[in-house]
Amino acid sequence: MRLWLATRPTATPGVAPTNSVAPSITGSPTVGVALSANAGSWDGTPTPVVTAGEWDRSSNPSSGAYTFLQTTSSDYIVQAADIGKYITVLITATNPSGSASARSTSVGPVVDSVSPPGPVSPPTIS
Repeated sequence: MRLWLATRPTATPGVAPTNSVAPSITGSPTVGVALSANAGSWDGTPTPVVTAGEWDRSSNPSSGAYTFLQTTSSDYIVQAADIGKYITVLITATNPSGSASARSTSVGPVVDSVSPPGPVSPPTIS
């Protein structure tokens, strides 16, 4: 009788995503203005793919407490409800070895889009 020894192919282990350059936000935190998210840079094997982005706001970003705003776009139009708050974006990258998330630095506080009054002429005495 002959025995065959089966060998299993060995898979090359992957490396889960890690964030090497933090996500960032461009644009002015002003009502009516579009903020744009940059996903940052991600390392891992195979190369991670950005699978999600989430816009959030906070009254105190150092607290770590955020209110969800939206997920569907790399842009966010600042709303009146955001006045006085800080806006941030949370990016998630994934590959077959796992996923990881990283948050941008907050921008804000958000201000209203109303322009300040122009120069005021001094009163005249007649």
